[in-house]
Amino acid sequence: MTHVCVEELDISEVYQERRNEKRINIYFKANGQKYMLEMWKYDGRPFIPSTIEHDSNQTCLICRKKQILCDPLKKHVKTLFHRLIEFPSIRLEWLYIEHM
Repeated sequence: MTHVCVEELDISEVYQERRNEKRINIYFKANGQKYMLEMWKYDGRPFIPSTIEHDSNQTCLICRKKQILCDPLKKHVKTLFHRLIEFPSIRLEWLYIEHM
């Protein structure tokens, strides 16, 4: 699957961890596989979505690779971020976190 329609992904198990003042990782499953979306805050600006990494050693069903980054999902990182912050498990926090 190289063409990605973010709206059609079966997303579940969404949670996040604040790594420090400038980084928040959002973890989730899409179509049964684990991923992590990194959010970064630079120079006092709002948090912005940066990269999407595979969070397992399995071959990714989306990019069909066993590498760290998932390039097809990266192309839709902003859309995916906005979909993730609608999940009840992290939604309230993102109402108060300044983001793009």
